[in-house]
Amino acid sequence: MVILKLPAEVRRKLEAALFWVREPRNLLLESYSPDFLRVYSSYWSAFECLVEAVGILKPRPKLTKSEKQAQIDKFVRQRDGKLTAEDIQDCYYNFVNPGLVGKASHALSVCFGNEGERYAESAFDCPTGATGCMTFETP
Repeated sequence: MVILKLPAEVRRKLEAALFWVREPRNLLLESYSPDFLRVYSSYWSAFECLVEAVGILKPRPKLTKSEKQAQIDKFVRQRDGKLTAEDIQDCYYNFVNPGLVGKASHALSVCFGNEGERYAESAFDCPTGATGCMTFETP
């Protein structure tokens, strides 16, 4: 099997993902109405495990310190040096620490090619006028 040939750390992530996919099933079979929060959180946990596994196999390219600074400078210039709190948060997530959004975007692109970007946008971009959403920009 191909899975057995993967590095141990990746196999552990895949096993964890399979656990999380199976986990909500018991509750669904025992109950007359599904516990949607538990199912959602289990699938989300499985997704995070898979994102980490892809990140181990094909790490996200990292910007050098000077590349990060150049992008931050450009970001600030585009706003004429006037940044809102939201701008600062966007800058941090885009250039300093992409967090799960950046990692998931990368993993989806690795797995699905050009379609991965559309999937990431669908999962993480805010609808117009929404607040409290994370945005991302892939370098």
